[in-house]
Amino acid sequence: MWDYTGYFMNFDGRIALVPALMFGLLIFVAFCLIQPGIIKLQNKFRTSKIHNIGFIIVASLFFIDLICRIWLGSNI
Repeated sequence: MWDYTGYFMNFDGRIALVPALMFGLLIFVAFCLIQPGIIKLQNKFRTSKIHNIGFIIVASLFFIDLICRIWLGSNI
């Protein structure tokens, strides 16, 4: 799907240094900035029913999609 042949330090056009560094930087930002915000939001609603209902809805949608993939096949 991706072709990194024009990038610096690529390996057979499959991986390259610059996209790998950008991906690593985004993961670092997610761990340092986004994840603590999500934890604070979860702690705010931890004992409420909204948190429990939201978890049940998301988990149900995940398992429905997981089971439907058996019959529908992959998205590729």
